[in-house]
Amino acid sequence: MIAAVMMPLAACENEIETIWSSDNMPRLVLNAQIMQDETEHTVRVFCSKFSRSEPMAAEVTVTLNSKAVKVTHVVIEEEEGMEGLGGEESGRYTFQAQLSPGDRLEFKAHAMGLTATAVAEVPVAVGEITKVEVSEVTVENMFDSEKEHRVQDAITFKDHKGELDYYMLIMEDVYKHLDAGGNVVDEYVHKVNMDTALDKVLNPMGAEAAELLGYDNDFNVFTDEMFADGEYTFKILASKWDYFGGNWLEFWEAFEEGDTYAIDRRYKIYTLGFDEFLYLKAISAAYNDIGFMTEPMIYPENVTGGLGFVAAISPIDWVTPGTPIPFTGEIPM
Repeated sequence: MIAAVMMPLAACENEIETIWSSDNMPRLVLNAQIMQDETEHTVRVFCSKFSRSEPMAAEVTVTLNSKAVKVTHVVIEEEEGMEGLGGEESGRYTFQAQLSPGDRLEFKAHAMGLTATAVAEVPVAVGEITKVEVSEVTVENMFDSEKEHRVQDAITFKDHKGELDYYMLIMEDVYKHLDAGGNVVDEYVHKVNMDTALDKVLNPMGAEAAELLGYDNDFNVFTDEMFADGEYTFKILASKWDYFGGNWLEFWEAFEEGDTYAIDRRYKIYTLGFDEFLYLKAISAAYNDIGFMTEPMIYPENVTGGLGFVAAISPIDWVTPGTPIPFTGEIPM
């Protein structure tokens, strides 16, 4: 299938990106990335003949181990200057579920006389994070002779020898609002923008090529074929750029005098299936399309009667707890 990629609004969400077909036959597109360690999950549905801003209400059902779960259609409220982007045409559907390895999820979407279905099973997470070290390092700037001082996270991952597995690495900062008694009032989870230019597994093309052409591994996926003896230490630099969205400002507005906050750093390595590994690699390559130098891309699909990809993934993790800090009225960045 020849397909085009829809550039994401979902960069900060747990969703597999959407694709549409270049042929003339309309089909439903069904996409979801279900994370076993989360309780709210998102499914995206739209028609291949229209962009996802076109109005289209679908009937979406989800079953967990043959039992139906409640599905909610997300409605985006219109804001000034954003007319036409509100209403049910968001194409996002959410459901609540506490998942365990081995659970079976079935998805069905029906709209415009079209039906698309998919099945995903929650995998068992494999591997282990054995050590995390944070240090300051000096790196060269390829555009001038200046050297930069950057913070580096070194994450040692141990994999099962003799098995071929596929993974995705994510780093999160968990901001915790603590009251005067040290109790957690609220949390804000921030997905860290990772600079992997110096890591030979996540960025095998090298730092200079990545700087000139763009990364070809935006989702930070890897396979254990890429390192020997079942163990590897990832070296991640703190990014110069980051984005805080969602309820970031509302989180800090709730602080009162005497409150404190702590920032936990959470490292998660998700176990993927082979097809999802290829899918995320293809989407990442499309992000970094450099025209005539880009080879044609093939997108794996697992949706019956339509297009798209649905998968469930499970993590192993490591948490470095933060020290409580008094809130002074200034938002830390």
